[in-house]
Amino acid sequence: MVYQSLKISQILGALLLQIYSQTDKDTGVGNLCQREFPGSGLSSSDEATQAAFKEFIKNTFYSALMLPFNAYEYKNKNKTEKVIVKVLQESLKKSNEVLKFVTGTIPFVQKATEFANKFAATESLNNNEKLELGLFLRDAGHHWNSIFLLAISQEYFNIHYQHLDHTTATSEFDI
Repeated sequence: MVYQSLKISQILGALLLQIYSQTDKDTGVGNLCQREFPGSGLSSSDEATQAAFKEFIKNTFYSALMLPFNAYEYKNKNKTEKVIVKVLQESLKKSNEVLKFVTGTIPFVQKATEFANKFAATESLNNNEKLELGLFLRDAGHHWNSIFLLAISQEYFNIHYQHLDHTTATSEFDI
């Protein structure tokens, strides 16, 4: 699990470098797969947008680190709680905003991947599929850019690294 967590974070870092490299110098807007990421340009004059993008990056990395541990729960007195909540609150001492971001993002990553696989070969969607996809996007809300990057990172890991022996760490990374 730790290997997966770190490798997904490494893949996410490579995606963010790609966004930086695709940033329009005049507008400060980055681009990856036709998704825009405002504030990713270092020359952007809007400090609030840059600060929001830095916060987005930080929270997306926390989500990447916690992604493999989402399924794990523990008993706290008489109720079951997610391990990621305990790690973020108690071990990493993160704010409620970070906790809300991570717990609001991670559940949608698997669903996004399922939608992508389900509709990849489809030329057009029927009304029920459009409704299902629309409801998903509405529920994902402002977390969509993080979900998008995390789903790509997770799928890349599943395709290229899941089959490897995870007992020895490596610093190699090939895209």
